[in-house]
Amino acid sequence: MNKKKIIIFIIVGFLVIFVIAALVIRSIGLKKVNNPVPVSPVSNFQADFLSESDKKAADISTDLRIQALKRDADGEVMVYKIIRSDSDITDPAKITPSSPNLK
Repeated sequence: MNKKKIIIFIIVGFLVIFVIAALVIRSIGLKKVNNPVPVSPVSNFQADFLSESDKKAADISTDLRIQALKRDADGEVMVYKIIRSDSDITDPAKITPSSPNLK
């Protein structure tokens, strides 16, 4: 009888451990689903437009509205974009690299 009690005790112990482990795993999974990382729709992005002197230095028409996308350490414009409407304004942090070799 002693061996039967020990075997039953071990089986019940494994079942209890299994149920507790399943509940813990389930609760971790639910936390991930119910608590997504909030995405802020508001950005602190300020567009950097070329001044008249920047345009003249780059030999660009002063009538155009130009956004500087990248400047070097000295503040010289390395990459710029012509802005025809406000929807053309781009946040440089959101520009992803592309390969010129893609076809």
